[in-house]
This record gives sequence, C-alpha cells and structure tokens, in this order.
Amino acid sequence: MVSGLKTASGNSEGLRQAFARLVQSGQIAQPSQRERNYLRAYRLLLALLAVVLTFAAYDRAWIRFDDLHVTRAMALAYFGAAVVLVLYGVYERITAPTELVLGLLLDVAAVSLAMMFSRGMESALPLLLLVSLAGTAHYLPVRLGMGAAALSVIAMLVAMFSHGISEGMDHATANAAAIGVVCFVVAAVASLIGTRARDAEALAAQRGADLLDMDRLNDLVVQRMRTGVLVVDRGARIQRMNESAWRMLGSPRRGESQLATISPHLDRAWRAWISGGEQPHTHSPLAEGGDPVLPRFLRLFSDRDDFTVVFMEDTRLLDLRAEELTLDTLGRLSASIAHELRNPLAAIQQSGQLLAESSDLPARDKRLVEIIGRHSQRLERIVRGVLDLAKRERAKPETIELETWLTTYLDEFRMTRLPEGDELVFNSPSKECEVVFDLVHLEQVVSNLLGNAMNYGRCEERPLVITVTLVASDGRAPIELHIADNGRGIPDDRIDQAFKPFYTTGAHGTGLGLYLCRQLCEGNGADLDYEPADDEPGACFVMRFHRRDLLGPADAEA
Repeated sequence: MVSGLKTASGNSEGLRQAFARLVQSGQIAQPSQRERNYLRAYRLLLALLAVVLTFAAYDRAWIRFDDLHVTRAMALAYFGAAVVLVLYGVYERITAPTELVLGLLLDVAAVSLAMMFSRGMESALPLLLLVSLAGTAHYLPVRLGMGAAALSVIAMLVAMFSHGISEGMDHATANAAAIGVVCFVVAAVASLIGTRARDAEALAAQRGADLLDMDRLNDLVVQRMRTGVLVVDRGARIQRMNESAWRMLGSPRRGESQLATISPHLDRAWRAWISGGEQPHTHSPLAEGGDPVLPRFLRLFSDRDDFTVVFMEDTRLLDLRAEELTLDTLGRLSASIAHELRNPLAAIQQSGQLLAESSDLPARDKRLVEIIGRHSQRLERIVRGVLDLAKRERAKPETIELETWLTTYLDEFRMTRLPEGDELVFNSPSKECEVVFDLVHLEQVVSNLLGNAMNYGRCEERPLVITVTLVASDGRAPIELHIADNGRGIPDDRIDQAFKPFYTTGAHGTGLGLYLCRQLCEGNGADLDYEPADDEPGACFVMRFHRRDLLGPADAEA
C-alpha cells in the first residue's frame, strides 16, 4: 500500500516536471488574459447550465437522468470546481498553461460523468466538449492536441460502454465514431491554426522590434549628423529636429514650435519656397549671432504639402573642406617653390663666397658681399621653414631673450631693408623677456610682419612709421610683441580673411605671408592676432608668447 502510494507520488511528480519542461520549452503557449477570460466564461456558463437543467428541466423528454440526486450533486460539484479553478487563475495561484490543462480535464470528467447518468451518445452532451477541446488544443502543438482529443474520446467511450451492450449499440457506436472523428479533426485544426497564429504573431513582433531598432538607429544617425534636419508641418510648426538644427536655430527653448518665432528668416524662406518653389541661394544666419547656413527644402510626401523636410548645411564645414584642399595645394606648391629656389640660392651663395675670397675687392663691395651672404643664408632658412611647414614637421624651440634679439635684428633691418624717409621705432620694457620659440621661425614671422607694414601700410598723407612694442608685465600674463603701422589698416569685414591662405589685396602678393606666420606661431605654442588701433590709424599685429618660467621642465630644456 505504502509502496503504491510512493509510486503514484513519483509518477505525479514526474508528470509535473514533464509538464513544466513543456511549458518552458514553449510547446504549450501562454494564452492572453482575454482568451483565458473567454474560456473561463464558457466553463462557468456550462456549469451553470448543468445546475439549471438538473434542478429545473428533469421531467422533459429531451433530457433524462437515471439518478436525480447524484446528477444534481455532480452538477453542483462541477460548478464549484469551475469557480475554484477560475479563482485560482485570477489570483495567479496557478499558471495559465496549468489552468488550461486542468480546465480541459474538468470538462472531460464532467461531460463523461453526465453521459454515464444520461442516454450516453444519444444525447447532445459530447458536443459541449468540442468548444473546450478546441480552446485548449489551440495552445498545444499538434501532437499534444491529438493526445487531448484521444483522452476526450476514450473518456466518452468509457461512459458509453458503462451502460452495457444492448440491441441499439450499433446506432450508439456510429455516433461514438462520428464524435471521435470530429474531436480529432477539431483538435488538429485548432492546433494548426494556433501554431500558425503564434508563428505569425512572433514574426510580427520580430518585425516590429526590427523596425523599432531601425527607427532608433535612424534617429541616432540623424541626431549625430552635422547637417541640420528639421520637419515642418503645414501650419509652420516644427515637429522634429536634430541636435545640429537645434544649435543652428539658436538653441530654442523646449515647447517652442512656431517657425516664425524661432527663426523669422527661415520662415520667410520656407513660405517663399511653398508659394513659388524657389530654393534659397545665399548663406545667412538663422539665429542672432549664428553661423551662415544654406537651407534646402524637400516635400516629405510628393503628392501633398503636409510636411516639409529642411536640410541646413553649415558653411563652416564647407570652409573646412575648402581649407583642407587649400592646405594640400599649399603643401605641394611650397615644396615645389622651395625645391626651385634651392638651386639658384646655391649659385648665389657660391658666387658670394668666391667674391669674398677675392683680394682685389674694395671695402664697400666686401660689405655688399657680406649682405648678400647673410641674406642668402636667411633665405635658405626661410626655404627650410616652408619645407618644414609643408611636411608638418615640429618646430625646434629654444630659449630666446627677446629684447636682445629684437634690438639686434631691428638695427640690421633699418640698415638693410628700411627705405630712406621711413621710420622704425622700438619700445622696450627694459627687462628680461625670455621666450621659447624656434629662432628661424621667429625671424621669418617678424620679417614678414615688417615687410607687410612696408608694403601695405603706406599712405600719401604721412610718412610710414613702424612701431615695434614689447610688452612684458610682472604677472603671469603672456609676453606680447606688437608690430603696428600708421597706414589705413584692414577693413573689419576682411580681418577673418586676412589669415586665410592665398588671400591678398596686393598686386604682387602671394597671400601666404600671414597664413604662414600664424601657422608658425601655433607650431611654437604662440598666438598671432590682428588688433585694430582704437585711436590711431593703421594696422597692429600682436604675437603672444609663453613665458619661459611658466613652461614645464621638458619644454624649458628644449
């Protein structure tokens, strides 16, 4: 007895584990809450109908039971079990697949017992089981669905043969065979439909997830684009914009959507495009203080004007691309020029050396030969500097006492390059001003700035005065070198262009001087800017150097 109970308990545990594995593997699907409610309502209605029939319709000819009291007890038990099962499911005491299987077993037991105490297959009771069988098989694979149909058919056959064999068994057997076939067909069809429906639902969910991921990816790409993108509806309201467009529009506050309020200029351009189809042709800022932007309009739907996509190209990107092309061209050009200059430079230097070795050369000519040699060497150093710039080689900074170097260099400049009648003034702070800079680059920058002052700082009203001022404070402020003239200066609208390569206002200029000067300064950790004089006429260029005592040990040793 005890061993029998243990065996039954073990079999029950094995069935529970097998059932749990089926649920975990997904073979038994999870019905939705609405579908579970439909099955619960049908089972409760069926149990309630059984109670009503047994208590109110016993004497009718179309329904007869052998034992009234037993039948009523069964109907009440069925109704009570259905209520308990519903409550367990509602309060989640059992899982949805468990409720599904237990509900089918309850229905099979109730219908089979009802057939035992009625007319068996001659009654319509087996048909009531088809709904429950179809509802359960819908969530089972075909193999398990056919098993559920087999269980239902066996239970009904047991109920039928419990009445014994009589003369009318042929008719009952035919009914049982028909009901059995119908059960298997219903279970198979419901299982196949459920499997197809779940596969379609899983595919739709996967497609939906893929579309959602793609939408997120597209949104991320649009947000990261440097090109501004925004969507405007027919009422001139901004529906969506990326981060670049938000910056181009002046960072409007959250909640602002009217295009006319955020950017009147863009609103006018959009309305002009809507009415006439003309795209803007000029770059202009869309917000106060913003960068110039060129908007382009495109209909989101070709057949109607519900939404407009606006692409806004930041001209700074175009300028950067153009500057990259310019730098590439500059590198090839400078390398070519430096290569072409080296051969004549070598010939000039060699001729100067031969003249210097002549014993018959007068003292004045020897002075001229020394000037030729010195400037040939300086020109060679400039050529090397241009080649270094083209190759993007790092500068070789060294410690320079700036006041001493400027005094020597400006004296030489007055004697060799300054025309008669022009004046060169040097204002010194009379204190030690040590900076870290490449000496060849420093000479090239100062020479270029002084040459620009002589070439472009002249005016007919007054003689040229070039003022070189060295500013060195006692604090941690950078040392500044001001090179100014008393000419007409640079117009405000051309200051930004003055430092761009190949930009020049002179007939014989190359447009590389100021650009090379700024590149050399930046390569040495210094700054070069233009500062127009407030009270006096003329142009003023300012170089700002790092102090030697503010550098790290590695830089100081360099």
